[in-house]
Amino acid sequence: MNMNKRGTALIMALIFSVLLLQMAITYSGMLRISKPQTLQLEEAAKYDLLAQGLIDKAILKFQLYPGEFYAAWRAHELGHPQYLKEFAINDPNLRMVDFDLASSTFTNQKISVAIASMALLTDSRWNQEALRIEANVSYVNNQTGKNIDKTVVKIISVKREVIK
Repeated sequence: MNMNKRGTALIMALIFSVLLLQMAITYSGMLRISKPQTLQLEEAAKYDLLAQGLIDKAILKFQLYPGEFYAAWRAHELGHPQYLKEFAINDPNLRMVDFDLASSTFTNQKISVAIASMALLTDSRWNQEALRIEANVSYVNNQTGKNIDKTVVKIISVKREVIK
Protein backbone atom coordinates (compact mmCIF):
# COMPACT_ATOMS: atom_id res chain seq x y z
CA MET A 1 0.00 0.00 0.00
CA ASN A 2 2.85 2.39 0.90
CA MET A 3 4.53 1.78 -2.51
CA ASN A 4 1.22 2.51 -4.25
CA LYS A 5 0.93 5.91 -2.56
CA ARG A 6 4.48 6.83 -3.53
CA GLY A 7 3.84 5.89 -7.16
CA THR A 8 0.63 7.94 -7.23
CA ALA A 9 2.39 10.91 -5.64
CA LEU A 10 5.21 10.67 -8.20
CA ILE A 11 2.74 10.60 -11.10
CA MET A 12 0.80 13.57 -9.66
CA ALA A 13 4.05 15.54 -9.20
CA LEU A 14 5.05 14.81 -12.82
CA ILE A 15 1.62 15.88 -14.12
CA PHE A 16 1.74 19.04 -12.01
CA SER A 17 5.28 19.90 -13.23
CA VAL A 18 4.24 19.34 -16.87
CA LEU A 19 1.28 21.69 -16.35
CA LEU A 20 3.56 24.33 -14.78
CA LEU A 21 6.02 23.95 -17.67
CA GLN A 22 3.19 24.42 -20.18
CA MET A 23 2.02 27.55 -18.34
CA ALA A 24 5.57 28.95 -18.32
CA ILE A 25 5.96 28.36 -22.06
CA THR A 26 2.60 30.05 -22.74
CA TYR A 27 3.52 33.02 -20.54
CA SER A 28 6.88 33.35 -22.29
CA GLY A 29 5.13 33.42 -25.68
CA MET A 30 2.71 36.07 -24.47
CA LEU A 31 5.60 38.27 -23.31
CA ARG A 32 7.38 37.85 -26.64
CA ILE A 33 4.25 38.98 -28.50
CA SER A 34 3.46 41.92 -26.18
CA LYS A 35 6.93 43.54 -26.21
CA PRO A 36 6.62 45.01 -29.75
CA GLN A 37 3.21 46.42 -28.83
CA THR A 38 4.67 47.96 -25.68
CA LEU A 39 7.45 49.53 -27.76
CA GLN A 40 4.94 51.02 -30.19
CA LEU A 41 2.79 52.44 -27.39
CA GLU A 42 5.84 53.89 -25.65
CA GLU A 43 7.09 55.44 -28.90
CA ALA A 44 3.69 56.95 -29.72
CA ALA A 45 3.32 58.50 -26.26
CA LYS A 46 6.88 59.86 -26.22
CA TYR A 47 6.65 61.49 -29.63
CA ASP A 48 3.22 62.90 -28.98
CA LEU A 49 4.44 64.51 -25.75
CA LEU A 50 7.51 65.97 -27.50
CA ALA A 51 5.35 67.49 -30.23
CA GLN A 52 2.86 68.84 -27.67
CA GLY A 53 5.73 70.45 -25.74
CA LEU A 54 7.04 72.15 -28.86
CA ILE A 55 3.54 73.35 -29.71
CA ASP A 56 3.30 74.81 -26.21
CA LYS A 57 6.56 76.70 -26.88
CA ALA A 58 5.01 78.09 -30.08
CA ILE A 59 1.92 79.16 -28.13
CA LEU A 60 4.17 80.90 -25.60
CA LYS A 61 5.98 82.73 -28.41
CA PHE A 62 2.60 83.76 -29.84
CA GLN A 63 1.53 85.05 -26.41
CA LEU A 64 4.78 86.98 -25.95
CA TYR A 65 4.86 88.47 -29.46
CA PRO A 66 1.29 88.60 -30.81
CA GLY A 67 1.95 91.74 -32.87
CA GLU A 68 4.78 90.05 -34.75
CA PHE A 69 2.62 87.02 -35.47
CA TYR A 70 -0.33 89.07 -36.72
CA ALA A 71 1.98 91.16 -38.94
CA ALA A 72 3.56 87.99 -40.34
CA TRP A 73 0.12 86.45 -40.87
CA ARG A 74 -1.12 89.55 -42.68
CA ALA A 75 1.99 89.51 -44.91
CA HIS A 76 1.29 85.83 -45.61
CA GLU A 77 -2.25 86.70 -46.68
CA LEU A 78 -0.83 89.36 -49.01
CA GLY A 79 1.48 86.84 -50.69
CA HIS A 80 4.66 87.13 -48.62
CA PRO A 81 4.95 83.82 -46.70
CA GLN A 82 8.60 84.27 -45.71
CA TYR A 83 7.72 86.37 -42.62
CA LEU A 84 5.43 83.69 -41.20
CA LYS A 85 8.08 81.07 -41.92
CA GLU A 86 10.62 83.15 -40.02
CA PHE A 87 8.25 83.55 -37.08
CA ALA A 88 7.29 79.89 -36.68
CA ILE A 89 8.92 77.39 -38.97
CA ASN A 90 12.53 78.61 -39.24
CA ASP A 91 12.83 79.65 -35.59
CA PRO A 92 15.64 77.51 -34.08
CA ASN A 93 13.83 77.52 -30.72
CA LEU A 94 10.89 75.76 -32.35
CA ARG A 95 12.90 72.93 -33.93
CA MET A 96 14.83 70.10 -32.38
CA VAL A 97 16.91 68.15 -34.87
CA ASP A 98 18.43 64.83 -33.76
CA PHE A 99 17.07 65.31 -30.25
CA ASP A 100 18.32 62.34 -28.19
CA LEU A 101 17.40 63.31 -24.63
CA ALA A 102 14.04 61.54 -24.86
CA SER A 103 15.53 58.10 -24.38
CA SER A 104 13.63 55.40 -22.57
CA THR A 105 14.15 51.89 -21.32
CA PHE A 106 13.32 50.51 -24.76
CA THR A 107 14.94 52.87 -27.25
CA ASN A 108 17.73 55.37 -27.41
CA GLN A 109 17.25 57.00 -30.78
CA LYS A 110 17.42 60.46 -32.27
CA ILE A 111 14.21 62.32 -32.98
CA SER A 112 13.55 65.40 -35.07
CA VAL A 113 10.58 67.55 -34.09
CA ALA A 114 9.66 70.94 -35.55
CA ILE A 115 6.76 73.31 -35.97
CA ALA A 116 5.33 72.74 -39.44
CA SER A 117 2.75 75.52 -39.57
CA MET A 118 0.89 78.20 -37.65
CA ALA A 119 -2.30 79.66 -39.04
CA LEU A 120 -5.37 81.64 -38.07
CA LEU A 121 -8.51 79.71 -38.94
CA THR A 122 -10.91 82.63 -38.70
CA ASP A 123 -10.85 86.06 -40.23
CA SER A 124 -12.34 88.03 -37.39
CA ARG A 125 -9.91 90.89 -36.91
CA TRP A 126 -10.81 91.99 -33.39
CA ASN A 127 -12.97 89.32 -31.86
CA GLN A 128 -12.64 85.58 -31.32
CA GLU A 129 -10.19 83.64 -33.49
CA ALA A 130 -8.68 80.16 -33.63
CA LEU A 131 -4.98 79.47 -33.93
CA ARG A 132 -3.91 76.16 -35.48
CA ILE A 133 -0.38 74.92 -34.78
CA GLU A 134 1.03 71.80 -36.38
CA ALA A 135 4.21 69.96 -35.38
CA ASN A 136 5.97 67.13 -37.21
CA VAL A 137 7.94 64.38 -35.51
CA SER A 138 10.39 62.24 -37.52
CA TYR A 139 12.31 59.21 -36.33
CA VAL A 140 13.56 55.83 -37.50
CA ASN A 141 11.62 52.83 -36.22
CA ASN A 142 14.05 50.46 -34.46
CA GLN A 143 12.18 47.33 -35.48
CA THR A 144 11.59 48.01 -39.16
CA GLY A 145 14.30 50.58 -39.90
CA LYS A 146 11.75 52.77 -41.71
CA ASN A 147 11.42 56.53 -41.35
CA ILE A 148 8.26 57.45 -39.47
CA ASP A 149 6.65 60.89 -39.69
CA LYS A 150 3.92 61.86 -37.26
CA THR A 151 1.89 65.07 -37.25
CA VAL A 152 0.39 66.56 -34.09
CA VAL A 153 -2.11 69.42 -34.34
CA LYS A 154 -3.41 71.73 -31.63
CA ILE A 155 -6.12 74.34 -32.09
CA ILE A 156 -6.56 77.04 -29.48
CA SER A 157 -9.06 79.82 -29.11
CA VAL A 158 -7.64 83.35 -29.23
CA LYS A 159 -9.46 86.47 -28.16
CA ARG A 160 -8.01 89.81 -29.24
CA GLU A 161 -8.80 92.80 -27.10
CA VAL A 162 -7.98 96.45 -27.63
CA ILE A 163 -6.58 98.03 -24.48
CA LYS A 164 -7.15 101.77 -24.25
